[in-house]
Amino acid sequence: MITRNKRHWPTSTLRTNTRFNARRSGILSSLLFAGASLSLSALDLVYQDDFDGDGVELNLGTGAGMEVVFSGTSGNWTDNNENLEFIATTSGGSRAGIATTGQFDLSQGFRLEVTYNVASLTVVKETGHTTLSNRVNFGLVDELIKNEEDETTTRDVFGVSPSNHYGLGFNLTDSASSPTATSPPVGLNFIGGDGIVVPISNGQPFTVGVHTLVLEADMEGNWSYSIDGAEATAGNFSEAGVTFDLTRDYHFYAYGQNDESAFQIVSLTVEATQSETELELEIARSSDGSELDFAWSNSTGTFYDLLSTTDLGLALEAWTPVAKGLSADGSGINTFTTALPADPKTFYVVQETEPLFYASFENDNGGFTAINNSTESIWEHGLPSGGGIGGSVTSGNGGSAGAWGTALTSYYSVGTDTFLRSPVIDLTNVTAASLSFAEAADFLPADTAEVYLIDDETDALIESTPIYISTDTRLTNASWTMVEPISLPASAYGQAVRLEFRFVGTNPGNFLGWYIDDVLVAED
Repeated sequence: MITRNKRHWPTSTLRTNTRFNARRSGILSSLLFAGASLSLSALDLVYQDDFDGDGVELNLGTGAGMEVVFSGTSGNWTDNNENLEFIATTSGGSRAGIATTGQFDLSQGFRLEVTYNVASLTVVKETGHTTLSNRVNFGLVDELIKNEEDETTTRDVFGVSPSNHYGLGFNLTDSASSPTATSPPVGLNFIGGDGIVVPISNGQPFTVGVHTLVLEADMEGNWSYSIDGAEATAGNFSEAGVTFDLTRDYHFYAYGQNDESAFQIVSLTVEATQSETELELEIARSSDGSELDFAWSNSTGTFYDLLSTTDLGLALEAWTPVAKGLSADGSGINTFTTALPADPKTFYVVQETEPLFYASFENDNGGFTAINNSTESIWEHGLPSGGGIGGSVTSGNGGSAGAWGTALTSYYSVGTDTFLRSPVIDLTNVTAASLSFAEAADFLPADTAEVYLIDDETDALIESTPIYISTDTRLTNASWTMVEPISLPASAYGQAVRLEFRFVGTNPGNFLGWYIDDVLVAED
């Protein structure tokens, strides 16, 4: 495990109750301003389907499949290997509704992401209203009313036929020249189980082509939605005079009608907000005023990026990295210090992230492979327990139970020549990355301890020179130290690579060799 300096931090006097949802399967991200204490919510993936040919009823992604719950005059939905497509054969009469077979517990909030394809739009000339050739809508409903004898019960529930459904969703078609409560306009609509559709917002228009819509709602009645990453349209249900009940269990439901097959769902993701945890970011100036000291609570085994910007209008991906791949400190609090920014109006983000590669060697060998180029000592994985005139190594980094070493329990032999190779690290879509790791060194100046990058398939050196050379300047101390991030060379990117730790030793005395732990490759 990686450990860092621990400090005590004063309690901030500035707080905000602003709440930000995390993104994507529990990977946390939240804007945290100086002195802010924010409620951070993780998201649990409860349904995901890319409609890649596994059929409507079967979903090889997350969650059960879907079923056609209503069909009229040859209307149907099908998985065509690329998307979920509404199929119609006659004008007006062809219609069908489809829903997830399972329901979702969204009691603490949710995030719904739908990528859809609108193939055509038709202008109704006598009114000037724009309408889809197919009447379509989709969203979340609590119960499915399946009455095959009465096709009016389960239809376009977020449009002209809410029936007794309860839910929240989008109507993509303006189906009347003069929209009313029972024939609502395009946009986000609430249905309360009483046959009335309540318009919530039409802040972002629907247009032809492939688009991605994200809808979020929380326990406080806040909602927001965005199409193709546009600035979110947001509000509170109370502004429309309604309350959306999250304690109900919900299906995803979609409806199509008419004859041009103009609507497809390319992918569907439903994420449920999980129990909230308090995440605090505290920022303080150093005593001389030249630096900023950061501290935030963490989760064991996680990594964090610290980013900054002077323009809150920028997407998070465009923020400037301050530090990346910071591992969680065992104390439960991460700390970091950086120079005071030139612009006094600078904003900071801390977000949980996944590194390109990480091996702690705590529970296994990390997939590393040892190669012996002689008949002498070879890299070994396990708990170190050696000691000699050059110091002792009796654990992994930070007291952990695992590490790699050239001799775990004794001294390395004269003539040792051994390589340690990592698993494959994919840098295909990476343009900048760094390597860091912990090491304990107990060897002579004449010995060689180097790190190289090698080709994944041929084992050939990517660069003829090492990216790191270790030296032992403390001949009576072999304690663990962190190697500062090493920028990988430009020749490493656009391909799959492996790390190779090479040790060649002579050892005329009682020396332990070279130990490594907590190997991390993080994108810069």
